[in-house]
Amino acid sequence: MANATVIDRLAAIQSILIAAHKGGGRLANALIGSERESFINLVLSNVIAPPFRIGTGEITDHSGKLCGQTDIVIEYSNSMSFPLL
Repeated sequence: MANATVIDRLAAIQSILIAAHKGGGRLANALIGSERESFINLVLSNVIAPPFRIGTGEITDHSGKLCGQTDIVIEYSNSMSFPLL
């Protein structure tokens, strides 16, 4: 049986996200990008618990090939990460 409290909480979060999406539909790409980044930092980082780390970035493989910018990166916090400080 589903937990009504959890279902209600998720529905409220969904409503907020849908409203934010509708309100930003005609914004410039740079603003939309910053809103996506805010979503990552504010929502996902609070929902997905440790030992995972949430962020954005670029992924490279063993031969040096780059994937291009990745909007969402979910990584194990004990793995290597090389942020620009």
